Amino acid sequence: MLHGNFKEGQAHKVNLRGKSTQALELATKQIFNGNFVLPARYEFYDHILDLTIGFLRLADYLDLLGPLTASFEMVKTILVKDRNILEPRHIKEVMKIPDGNQLRELIVKTCVARYIESIKLKLDRCKKPIKQPFKFNNDLTEIKNFRGDLFKHFNTVMHDRSADSVPDSLSGTYMLDV
Repeated sequence: MLHGNFKEGQAHKVNLRGKSTQALELATKQIFNGNFVLPARYEFYDHILDLTIGFLRLADYLDLLGPLTASFEMVKTILVKDRNILEPRHIKEVMKIPDGNQLRELIVKTCVARYIESIKLKLDRCKKPIKQPFKFNNDLTEIKNFRGDLFKHFNTVMHDRSADSVPDSLSGTYMLDV
């Protein structure tokens, strides 16, 4: 970024407005230590998810090179353990990252699994009202590009499914029987 033809490179200055100080702290540690380490004071998954997403967004913005695998795997581990931890604020942050980014795809794949589960509920309760619709239904219209990404991954999952089950692209197991 600073060495290219971008405006930041020409000005030798980076605008960090809107970036969290915690993400900047993690990025600085990544740059100087070469590894991703969360401060010990964060013990709840939602805080860890917020911090890690903030860090990975900043790393993408700064075009940090090097192994970001540990931070990505942390997000994946959290989501495999508890998909319910994912909130609209996480999706909003991740959808600001360019299309094709590994983190963005991971979050969308998590949402696809939730979407398929909501469809399964509808099929199971054909004539009964559904008490638990798709958790991110409102976000499909409110978050830019979310709907397109969700249905792109949904189509891939449905194309790859067997006759009676759907693969969970997050954990690699079969999610549910259809």
